[in-house]
Amino acid sequence: MRCPSIPHTSATDFKEAFEKDYCTPRPDILLRIMDMYHINTEHYNRSFPVVQSSGMGKSRLMDHSATLRFAIPFNVHEKMDPGTKTYPPFDHEDREYLTKEFEHEVDAITRPLVFLQALFNETVAELQSQKTEITKGTPQEIAGKWYNWMKDGSTVDNVGPNRTMLYDRVVKKAKELEALQPPKYQKPLVHRAEALRVAAESLVNFLKKLYKTSVKFYAIVYFDEAHTLSLPSNKSHRRTPYYALMHVLNMIRKTPIFFVFLSTNSSLQTFTPSNSAYPSIRVQNDTKLIPPFFELPFDNFARKFTSEAKEVGKLTLAGVCELGQMTKFGRPM
Repeated sequence: MRCPSIPHTSATDFKEAFEKDYCTPRPDILLRIMDMYHINTEHYNRSFPVVQSSGMGKSRLMDHSATLRFAIPFNVHEKMDPGTKTYPPFDHEDREYLTKEFEHEVDAITRPLVFLQALFNETVAELQSQKTEITKGTPQEIAGKWYNWMKDGSTVDNVGPNRTMLYDRVVKKAKELEALQPPKYQKPLVHRAEALRVAAESLVNFLKKLYKTSVKFYAIVYFDEAHTLSLPSNKSHRRTPYYALMHVLNMIRKTPIFFVFLSTNSSLQTFTPSNSAYPSIRVQNDTKLIPPFFELPFDNFARKFTSEAKEVGKLTLAGVCELGQMTKFGRPM
């Protein structure tokens, strides 16, 4: 759930409300939807966007899902004006790294590739270090311990120190990997893609050893405020960080790690591009994109309702109760 711009005292109250018990008859609904797209199904990658208006509860839903399944969260919100408060807090360094300008077209793919490679490797290293005090248990028990460790020490303004230090190492390592020249100069992404697959499998294999029961997806990586990834990093290049990430996720589509992109962007084209936008899909004829989870905002057609109803003589109790007026309210189907 997102509150776009709120005073500091209200932000504190909002944080407290955000952390109250999550009450719903189907707390695992998002996980059930994810599991429908397991690795035995033919899809371009294992990801989908969740697009809702601000304040509709998508961040809260994902946050709760992270207590049920091992999740690595990112909030890549754009920079805010001084004094403006919002919640949850942001991961500034990660956003800056993923959205910074690049010199060559291949860099657009390289950057999210090495970022995920570093993320998987550093997450395994963190789990192995025993700092998280995570031992063998059910998937939900493991998820809960990791969730608490990542959130420990977080405030209205900043994520917790554990999360900050982990992600700082991820960005540092990603920059080092990006600077390395791969051995295959003519096909630089081939070597990098293999290294990414190895890193992803290492995380899955480590979690498999911890889990007492198997699951369809062993980990979730999600990006809140993902609309910042839909803007081109360079004016001279059309590729966006989101497009690049989608391409990179195709490289590990057979690895049971799911990716979710949360956004308030109501542009259907941004997060539901056609297959024609992905040349590799046209080569892989049997693959397809996973459809997004969409909920449109309320009262889309209620703008100027009062003035327009008055103009046609419908600004009466009987008039506003007519079907033609009532259908201007609520959420479009």
